[in-house]
Amino acid sequence: VMDELDMLDAAKRFSNVQCVSQMALLQKQLAHLVHEVKEEDTIDRMQFEKAQVDAPRKQRQSNVTTISSPRESPHAATEYTPNAFLRTMGPHVSRIKHELSVVQDKLESMTEHWHEVAVYLGESSATPSDYALGLLHRFMLDVKLAYRALVSKGVIRATSIGSSTNVGDRIATVLGAATVLAQRQRNLEVTFPWAKVAYLQPTSVVRPGDRVVCRQFGRGIVTATR
Repeated sequence: VMDELDMLDAAKRFSNVQCVSQMALLQKQLAHLVHEVKEEDTIDRMQFEKAQVDAPRKQRQSNVTTISSPRESPHAATEYTPNAFLRTMGPHVSRIKHELSVVQDKLESMTEHWHEVAVYLGESSATPSDYALGLLHRFMLDVKLAYRALVSKGVIRATSIGSSTNVGDRIATVLGAATVLAQRQRNLEVTFPWAKVAYLQPTSVVRPGDRVVCRQFGRGIVTATR
């Protein structure tokens, strides 16, 4: 359960940051393209309207005796058609709009899911997702603290040490950083920079959620180890 909560926490944070950054980038690109398209469209329309105004004037100044039809006249007004830039950027604008709508749908889905998390934690459905995530994170820390307390009192046995620690891993302990040499039934065989071999109880390993006392900063809660 704790591993699933950790994965859920990490996945939510990563997907939230990715969706927000992607949506901001798409909105910026869309606004820039729409501005360029409108600017090009305005220039083309001004040139088209100017050509329509100038065509009759040039036609009156000509010495042509026969009145040609509008289709045959080279100065006659033709139907307005967008230029190559507008025809090229049209599909790009449509693609960006589609991607933006997909990102917005994902954000709405994430918001709904995290509103459900807030309700599960006893909060209002209008609670922001960041606040709900904070409650879930504190709940995870409380569960880990309770687990560590039960293990230290001997009420339950430490069963998660083998699932999260492998031979060769660097771990944080109450005595400093160590390297795992072997996993025993009730302890770990490790090596320190100042000791070739040492045997530690599971309670000596520092994990996220543990309460620690630092000489310089005082009491704190471990959130991550490196």
